[in-house]
Order: sequence, then C-alpha cells, then structure tokens
Amino acid sequence: MKKLWYAAVLVVAANGVVLGKAAINRHWGEVQRLDLTERELSLPYYQYHEGTRSLSLSWQGNVAGDKYLFHRSYNVKLSEASFAALGGAEVVCDADFKRQSAYVLLVYGGQPYTDLLAQYRALVQRAEAAYAANASKDNEQALERARRNLLSQEQGASRLIAVDAALTQEPLLERAATYDEPHWVLPARLSAVGQCKDQEVYVRLTGVQQFHLSRRQSEALKLSPSQKRYDQALDAPRYRASLAIGSLGLPWVERVAKCEGEC
Repeated sequence: MKKLWYAAVLVVAANGVVLGKAAINRHWGEVQRLDLTERELSLPYYQYHEGTRSLSLSWQGNVAGDKYLFHRSYNVKLSEASFAALGGAEVVCDADFKRQSAYVLLVYGGQPYTDLLAQYRALVQRAEAAYAANASKDNEQALERARRNLLSQEQGASRLIAVDAALTQEPLLERAATYDEPHWVLPARLSAVGQCKDQEVYVRLTGVQQFHLSRRQSEALKLSPSQKRYDQALDAPRYRASLAIGSLGLPWVERVAKCEGEC
C-alpha cells in the first residue's frame, strides 16, 4: 500500500514539475511569435485522431538541391568566419563532430528565401542551356526536373530557411538581430558535407518539431493531411498558424485558422 502511495506522490510531483515548467514558459518573460502558414507547419500524412492531431515543422537549408526531384536540402552554406568558428575542415570532417551539440538560425522569408529561389532559377537556366546544346533525353528530364523544383519552391516549399550554424547560441542571436524577418534559433546536430571544401554542413534539428493541436484547433481546420503533398506546388496554403516560443524556448501553436484571402 505504501508503495502505491509513494508512486502516486511521484506521479503528482512529476506532473506538477511539467505543469510548472509550462506555466513559466508561457507566462514568465518575453514570448516570441512566428506567424507561419501550411508551408512551414504542415499536416502529417498519417491521420491522427481529431483530438490529438499535430503540425510538423517544415524548413530547408540555404543550398538548392538539384540531384533528386522534390527532395529539399538540409545543407547550410556557412560564411568563412562561421565555418572557422566550428573548427574548420579538420574538425568538421572528424567523425566525432556530428555528436557535438550545436545550434542553427532559421529565418522566415525575406532575403534568405529570395536568395534560395535565385539558386533554383540558376539551375533552370543551366538546364535550359544544356538542353539547347544537346537535346538528349537525359537533358530533357533534367530540365523538367529543374522547372518542377523551382515551381515547388515558389508555391509549396517552406520559406523557413536555415542560414547559419554555431556551437553556441550567442553568435546566432547576434546575427539574428541583423534580420527584420522573423527568426528562430534551434538546437541541432551538424555533420560534414563531402570533403568540407565548400564550407557546408548538414543540419539535423534535435528540438521539438511536432506541435500538438487542441481539439478546438483541430475542429476549426477540419482538413485531411492525405490531400496534400508538401514537396509539390500548392494551389495556395489553406491555413496560417502562430507559433509561440516561451521564455524557456519551448514552442506551442497559439493560434491556427483557415486562410481567408491570400496567406
């Protein structure tokens, strides 16, 4: 009987800690807000029960992917200073580097997204030139792939772009202050790309990437995740969502609503 009582006390205490942490996160200190759309907070392909449906964070690196159709890139091109701060090629290419905790700076829209679109347009121009010089089947398929990739980037892909990475948050917060656009610093793991010659790193987020929707929020959407493919062009985003990040850095979906007019 005493064991059951102790177990009950532990459960109540654990719940109290979780609820207390959530209360501090949401109501103590400054709360940052990111107003995003379906392109950045997508419905999962699998169907949850209405009361437990969630949204998935969608983002991409600042390097265009040109090898495989509809596979977004998670590679981030760093400045010479940022790459050197990680330790340079000798450290980044070491097998132990990918086990080290790091952080990544995500920026919503603005110049980072414009620059990424410019890369995809350049890939289309390169494919057009190759096809004009040699109208082979391979070059025709490469041109079609480049055009469809550009279209998906313009109309369906996430506009939340990773622009920098560091071993600590401080340099990223300093750089974030130079952007007028909404931004977010998240924990991540970094690993080498190729032979580390292009100052690129592959980024894998380690923080929260699934966001629970309340029953009320789910019922307000009434949308099926199986109807959309987020690696292809969308007619238009169907909803917008406000993501709040509390004082402890823990995010939650504060508001979600169907789009009325342009999103």
